[in-house]
Amino acid sequence: MRLMKFLLSVGLLAGAGAAFADPPATVGRLSFLSGTVSFASADTQNEWGVAPLNRPITTGDRLWADRDGRAEIRIGPNAIRMAAMTSLDMLRLDDDVTQLRLAQGTLNLRVRELESGDSFEISTPRGAVLLSRPGSYRVSVDADGLTAVLTRHGEADVLSSSGTPLTVRENQLASFSAHGQDLYSAPAPDEFDQWALARKRGEERLVATRYVSPAMTGHEDLDQHGAWHSAPEYGNVWVPSAVPLGWAPYRYGRWLWVSPWGWTWVDNAPWGFAPYHYGRWVYWGNRWAWAPGPRVARPVYAPALVAFVGGWNWSVSVASGPAVAWVPLGWREPYIPWYRHSPTYVRNVNITHVTNINVFHQYNNVRNVTHVRHVNRDVPSATTVVARDTFVRARQVHQARLDVPAHALAHARATYEAPVARPERQSVMPSPAHARLPAAVQAREVWSMRAPGERPADGEQRPRVRVLETRASDAMRGAAEPDAEQARPAADVAAAQPRATAGAPRGTTDDAPRTPRFAAPPGERARATEPAAQNPHRAAETQATEDARAARAARAAAEDQRAAQASRAARTAEESRAARAAAETQRAQQAEEHRAQAARQEQQRRAQQQAHEQQARAAQNEERRRAREQATQLQQRQMQAQQDQHAREQAQRARDMQQPRERQSQHLPQARLQREPTAEPRSHERAQRQRSEQVQAQGQAQQSPPPNARRRAPEGERQR
Repeated sequence: MRLMKFLLSVGLLAGAGAAFADPPATVGRLSFLSGTVSFASADTQNEWGVAPLNRPITTGDRLWADRDGRAEIRIGPNAIRMAAMTSLDMLRLDDDVTQLRLAQGTLNLRVRELESGDSFEISTPRGAVLLSRPGSYRVSVDADGLTAVLTRHGEADVLSSSGTPLTVRENQLASFSAHGQDLYSAPAPDEFDQWALARKRGEERLVATRYVSPAMTGHEDLDQHGAWHSAPEYGNVWVPSAVPLGWAPYRYGRWLWVSPWGWTWVDNAPWGFAPYHYGRWVYWGNRWAWAPGPRVARPVYAPALVAFVGGWNWSVSVASGPAVAWVPLGWREPYIPWYRHSPTYVRNVNITHVTNINVFHQYNNVRNVTHVRHVNRDVPSATTVVARDTFVRARQVHQARLDVPAHALAHARATYEAPVARPERQSVMPSPAHARLPAAVQAREVWSMRAPGERPADGEQRPRVRVLETRASDAMRGAAEPDAEQARPAADVAAAQPRATAGAPRGTTDDAPRTPRFAAPPGERARATEPAAQNPHRAAETQATEDARAARAARAAAEDQRAAQASRAARTAEESRAARAAAETQRAQQAEEHRAQAARQEQQRRAQQQAHEQQARAAQNEERRRAREQATQLQQRQMQAQQDQHAREQAQRARDMQQPRERQSQHLPQARLQREPTAEPRSHERAQRQRSEQVQAQGQAQQSPPPNARRRAPEGERQR
């Protein structure tokens, strides 16, 4: 039965979408969780589930921190921190109003920005708390409904349920009970305040605020988990420091159904909010980088900046069944929402990345974008594919990712239509809660200055909120005239007598009817209806009452006129601020375009210079190569000539050695024949020479002188 009611409510919302305005540009983020924290969506107020990190918080959402639980909600630069046993309802959250319901527990609020015309209200069982200035505040409600408002820095205006206004200034504590209200000096911070202060210190001097607006929800976690770089084509980009292997944007998380946007990406990373709901992802330097674009004052939130691939009933194989695929949008690619929107909304959500107005005219009424080329589809593993059940039932994507061949994805068409028209119950609340909000806390009535925002919840499940029957001008006039009694130390409380609530007798219980101070008492209204002739004194009293009523009406009319003038002045100031913001955005876009054009020109110049240098180096290398080749060829020719010369010389020597041998071999027989006849005459000649030599020797012996002469002869010969 509950499932049928849920689907019926979703169907009615889809059918009556024309009656709803554009989604708000501002959204909250569940940025910190500790212990047991339960969550109830505006779509399913009867169902409580486990609060997921990074889930968007919007109008109608509810949180309950159990005995060991703590939580933190970020709305742009502002932080809302919940202590244990705290019930918090987001009554209204849009571009101008932040309205909370605190039925029980403690909130620590750090308001960094509060522009003119913005409203920050906390509705409590004892009255409405309006934060007038940026500062640090603490609001507590105990189990009996006693409300305490503490201002560390700033100023808060409190309009109690009896209609009595009170201003709580810096270092003051105001308490509101059924017996009245009191003002004390601020006590020392407790353990919860110390924890909130430690969280606040980590947000001081953020580098991210140089590149993105503080109004961008989720910017505070970027410095701790990544680094900023300057890219000529994209401007300033942010690169995550530690990601798993095979990581790609929109892969490690799940898809949830969050009204009024519908399918919304919720990432697992502690930094995974701003990079997935603002800006674009680019593949730069062989890695993924987030490019936020030009800095604007108030960026517009988007549920997921992706383009779906395949369309309805698309499947990658027969076995896998219907599948859903998506790819991150690249630089300058338009984001066309899959939920109901206006052309103005499309322009605002794309203002930081698309400056060509013709792009919006082209895509406003065209949902099929097969002719659009998404650059990230060319990046390997950039497209993520899962089964349809994984998508609809909010399962972890990286655990059920399908491996699809590149050629199958290349032929799939891209579309901006939602891949699944209707959600299931698990799409809104995937995990049941371990702790639920107590029924007494849920039924507790609170007081507010304005009616809560419209929510698609059942009437009986809406929190009990009573609107104070007074005007903001009355509250501010009363706040401008505080009681003469100043703040007292906490030690003087026991000796001091509590003041009675104006318009109600002392001892009035919480459930007793209340009489606002600006309304006439019932007895006075009764006496005013009696005939004046019955009692002259009563006639005079009636006349005085009428005069007082006329005076109050005149003052109220004057206050209304002043309020109208102030409203017009605020509207004019807001329009001027919007015009200045638009002009600033346009100037920033023009400056960004100029910088991008200058960067492209510089890149082209460098590319041309590099090309010329490469050509010159190539020509020099070619000349050197040719010179080396010529030298090598010359050396080879010289070596070949030397080898040929050596070979010829060797051949010549061989021929020279061979010819004498041949001639000797040819003349050897004839020489032998010539030598054989002359052998005998030659021996005879030798014999004759020997005999003649003997004769000469004998003759010389006979003619030789005496011995002394013979001895002197050699000396004479020596002298000669």
